[in-house]
Amino acid sequence: MEYIRSLPSASFLSSYIMNLSRNPRPAAAAAAAAAAAAAEAAAAVAEAAEGAAAAAEAEAEEGAAAAAAAEAEAEAAAEGAAAAEAEGAAAAAAAAEAAAAAAAEAAAHQQQHQQQHQQQQQQNQQQQQQQEQQQHQHQQQQQQQQQQQEQHQQQHQQQQQQQEHKNKITFCCCLGSPCESRSLSRNPHPAAAAAAAAAAAAEAAAAVAEAAEGAAAAAEAEAEEGAAEAAAEAAEAAAAEGAAAAAAEGAAAAAAKGAAAAAAATQQKQQ
Repeated sequence: MEYIRSLPSASFLSSYIMNLSRNPRPAAAAAAAAAAAAAEAAAAVAEAAEGAAAAAEAEAEEGAAAAAAAEAEAEAAAEGAAAAEAEGAAAAAAAAEAAAAAAAEAAAHQQQHQQQHQQQQQQNQQQQQQQEQQQHQHQQQQQQQQQQQEQHQQQHQQQQQQQEHKNKITFCCCLGSPCESRSLSRNPHPAAAAAAAAAAAAEAAAAVAEAAEGAAAAAEAEAEEGAAEAAAEAAEAAAAEGAAAAAAEGAAAAAAKGAAAAAAATQQKQQ
């Protein structure tokens, strides 16, 4: 560009040509010189144009290469961003899955703990109920034993009273001789003995019936607490009723024996 600027301008050339036309003698040399200068200027201009075109082409190639490199870098950056985003999404999904698994495991552990706690409570309740049932059965057994002891004591007292009554009774109004009085004092009147035996049997039957009623009431109360308890109490009630029936049968048999003995004694006396 500096070279092109150093070349003579068109106005200078035109003035120079005008001067040459005024002075025709050196016109040929001047024309040749001007033609040579013009040829040199054209060559220089062509060379400058070629250099400028080459420079422009080189710059264009460099710009295209730079643009391609920038595009490649942009694509690489986009791919890196996409890969990073995919990795981030995968990491987030893995973290969410791990959190869900941990939450599910914690919930399962909590549920298992609650189930174990409920089972322990149920076992404790069952043990407590069993202990209460055992205590209740023990109390019933103690009550039954106490009732049996009281019945035995009553029977023993009744037997003692009967024996004392047998030893004390004398029927002077019906006696004809002292021997008969002494014999009857040792062997009381059969009717009185039968009446005493019947009274004792009635008292024993009443006591047994009362015990059976108590056992039945206890069985009915226990039946409301549970089926198994009710079955056990029903068995106990049945046993108590069986014992009552056996006692009643024994009392009836004793009364029958006493009546038979009284009848036999009466017949012997009449004879």
